[in-house]
Amino acid sequence: MKKLPFNWCRVRFVMFVGMALALLVVAMGCGQSLNANYMVIELRTGIKKTLAAPPAGGWTDYHKTEAMVFRNLDDYWIGVFEVTQGQWELLTGKNPSTFSNHLDSPMRPVERVNWHEAREFCKRGLIHTRFEQKSGLTLTLPTEDQWARAATGGMLHKYSGSDNLDEVGWYDANSGNQTHVVGTKKPNGFGLYDMSGNVWEWCLDRRGSRRALRGGCWDYDANDCAVSCRFSDRPDYRNSILGFRVALVPSSPEEIRRLLELAEELE
Repeated sequence: MKKLPFNWCRVRFVMFVGMALALLVVAMGCGQSLNANYMVIELRTGIKKTLAAPPAGGWTDYHKTEAMVFRNLDDYWIGVFEVTQGQWELLTGKNPSTFSNHLDSPMRPVERVNWHEAREFCKRGLIHTRFEQKSGLTLTLPTEDQWARAATGGMLHKYSGSDNLDEVGWYDANSGNQTHVVGTKKPNGFGLYDMSGNVWEWCLDRRGSRRALRGGCWDYDANDCAVSCRFSDRPDYRNSILGFRVALVPSSPEEIRRLLELAEELE
């Protein structure tokens, strides 16, 4: 019988296809899309869904009240929206907000929460959804560096997504002295909303006895809503101008320790 010549090109091609299929199976087994730019977590069940892009019809009320939407920024995920009154009430059974008596209040940012309460919300969210066990990610306040990177949207604008604050944020000149439904202004380049204006957002970092705040709010002027503006307040302070958004980070011991050190809660 005549032997066929050995073809290394064919062998390498078969090996490459086999490895690609194996990686695809692993990715599918982990429930991760190969183009997972967004992740939607249902708060009642912890079920997650990954998306390459926002839904064709845009984000809905469901995404702002009964689920949380996160944007993939490679080494962490960050909330597309500020945490809303609907999300807060679903996980805590309470609503501390000043602007809670409107028909659209569930979709407005939760406010009058201090830094400690914002962190407790993250812990409660993990317990309620059991998400950390399923994904290897933990829910936390973003660090200032994470917040600032997300707020730029990959572009050089004074505000998050534009040099014209009226396009992207609610502040003292256009808010009518109140908060507004999240996600009604233009997003930044990463698809994130309200990172300039609406409510100041607590960050994880400590500054002396105070905690970092970023983004400006409905009651402050345009300069305070600039991406570069830094602010801070007491961790026990509550006000209708103070809210937060959340981030997802790897649940490795090293990352958790780093976050705790930023918050200076290690004994």
